[in-house]
Amino acid sequence: MKVRDKMKTLQRRERRNKLEIYCSILNSIYQESKNMDIVRPTRIQFQSGLSYDNLMKYLDELQAKKLIRNSKEIVITEKGERFLKDYERIRRFTEQMGLDYL
Repeated sequence: MKVRDKMKTLQRRERRNKLEIYCSILNSIYQESKNMDIVRPTRIQFQSGLSYDNLMKYLDELQAKKLIRNSKEIVITEKGERFLKDYERIRRFTEQMGLDYL
């Protein structure tokens, strides 16, 4: 295997499902809101590893599901925080059981 092929293999990331992407975005928003006054889309984009266009699409979906508010700034809602806690609890459970669902 050529060095270039090895590098491409290492750089290639495993595809994430929509639930994982939602969780990644919500985690980014949550962490940024603790560290900064205003949560900026570009910070969320870098932390969640998405293109800007895809991020905007997912932010619209999260807002429609009432997991975030996106007016002048992006804020995670109480429902969004509950989603993160539930997702983490389920992820830990499936990991302990040796299941590979998430």
